[in-house]
Amino acid sequence: RQFSTVSIMGIAAREEAIRPGGSVEDMPDAPGLAHSVGIRTWPPQEFLANLLVKESVHVRKKRVLELGSGVGFLSLAIWKLGAKKVVCTEVAVACLRLINLNAAVNGATRGFEVSSLRWGKEDTDKWLDQRSQTDKKFDTILSSDVLYAEKNVEPFFETVTACLVRTPEARLFMGHCERNPTVDQAILTVAASVGFDVVDRAEPDMLKRNPHKQLHVGWMPVHCYEFQWA
Repeated sequence: RQFSTVSIMGIAAREEAIRPGGSVEDMPDAPGLAHSVGIRTWPPQEFLANLLVKESVHVRKKRVLELGSGVGFLSLAIWKLGAKKVVCTEVAVACLRLINLNAAVNGATRGFEVSSLRWGKEDTDKWLDQRSQTDKKFDTILSSDVLYAEKNVEPFFETVTACLVRTPEARLFMGHCERNPTVDQAILTVAASVGFDVVDRAEPDMLKRNPHKQLHVGWMPVHCYEFQWA
């Protein structure tokens, strides 16, 4: 299988080489890799990282959890911004292998953890039970381009509500591409039902551009949602 190494914001991220260019390297095959959308970086991750560079108060010296980390780019960016602790989670074995590889390439050791986490109350409760009492809650939760199906929206927010501290400063940041109006509305509806207010931090050009033009999947505005407890 072929891989390319891309550099974004000074972070080296290895991904499956599905686009031309880049430095192509060989790596042992990872089960299910070709069927996972998590094996490359996507524009919402870069947009969200840029927002948090400008507003690093939400991550610097904070405990940060990322849900659905893909190749780990966003978690690595936040770690480099000075987060106290970053827990980078995925469920796909192929993605977890790439995250560990990218963490090693970028020297992310102290304060950076890679963990397997499946969304939903039951699975999240089991995951939290395995963590120390001081390692169960997070100041900031991040996700980017992870909700494609309506059935995943509620489990996602069950995990968020279980892991995010209940303080005025707590934040959930979500990069999201519009694909399915039902899913787009479900995100806002479920978020409100569990007690979140939301502001869209997307810049005007993000709502107009098509980050997936190279994949010929149509026009997809990109949102950067900032959720906080109401």
